[in-house]
Amino acid sequence: MTNHNANSAQSSRGPAVPETRPGNGPLFVAAALTARRGKYAEASALLRRSLEAKDCSDAQALDLQARIFAQQGMLLRAESCWTEALRIEPGNAKYADGLAGLRRAHDPFHRVRSSLLLYSAFAIALLGLWFASTAYRHVRQREEQTAGELAKVESSLQDIQASSAEAQHAVGLQLQSVKNDVHQVRADTMASIASLPTSSRVDDQFQRLSAATQSALDHLAADMRQRDSLRATEQASIAAAVKANQDQQAKTAKDLGSQIDQDASAIAALRSDSATRADALSERVDQSTSTLQDQIASLRQDFGRVVWFRWPASHQDSHPAARKTAATTTSATTGQVKE
Repeated sequence: MTNHNANSAQSSRGPAVPETRPGNGPLFVAAALTARRGKYAEASALLRRSLEAKDCSDAQALDLQARIFAQQGMLLRAESCWTEALRIEPGNAKYADGLAGLRRAHDPFHRVRSSLLLYSAFAIALLGLWFASTAYRHVRQREEQTAGELAKVESSLQDIQASSAEAQHAVGLQLQSVKNDVHQVRADTMASIASLPTSSRVDDQFQRLSAATQSALDHLAADMRQRDSLRATEQASIAAAVKANQDQQAKTAKDLGSQIDQDASAIAALRSDSATRADALSERVDQSTSTLQDQIASLRQDFGRVVWFRWPASHQDSHPAARKTAATTTSATTGQVKE
């Protein structure tokens, strides 16, 4: 169970340590097995002993050392070892695959470019949503205002129609009352004529009644003419009010159409501006990507000149101070590369 967890952790950090094969020396096999158990310092020591004892070839030792470095996160050292192994055996596909996998799995330029593109797309999407929501709210407000104004105009027209109907009804009632009065006067006159005892008195009363009837008819005709004039004036006023309301409604509709055209132009301008900004942002991303790529290439050229010195075991035993100085220098160089 412990070995399985160790192997899982190793596969997540870099290329796995290769399986031992028949034909390898015992020291090389022991170094490979020790590295698979995660004891990288002991594995490196066994590998040096195996190399001194000619237990394996230089290329095999460099390959195993590169995998140990990769498992420890020392990517530049691993790359240097695989490069040297390929120099010794140029046609070895295993070494080339290990070097390519290392570069592909730990390429910082690919991560930076992916992050920049993702953030740019997210920012452009948010900007587009904000523009669309703003335009939609503006159009909805205009529609609500127009609907309110139309409702007011319709209410005014209904009030005018109701007032006109009431006025016509009142005029009709007055005309009917006048007609009833005329019929009543005629009936009374005829009754008076019928009740007269003599012709002379009948003639006198008839003359008086005729004069009274004529006067009443004249007053009635004048009253009717006045009522007709008032009704015509009122109808003209109603028609003028209806015409004014219709003109106001037409003007409101025209203003609304003009405002909608202006809103459409503003939305088109906003879309054009958004596209321009997106192009500018994409150009800046490309420039940043090119700059990062140049910087990474420069760093790789600078650190590619670092030479990894391998101290023999006898020399390390006799010079511990020199071995400590080399380890300190290597750690400092690795720390700078990681930063």
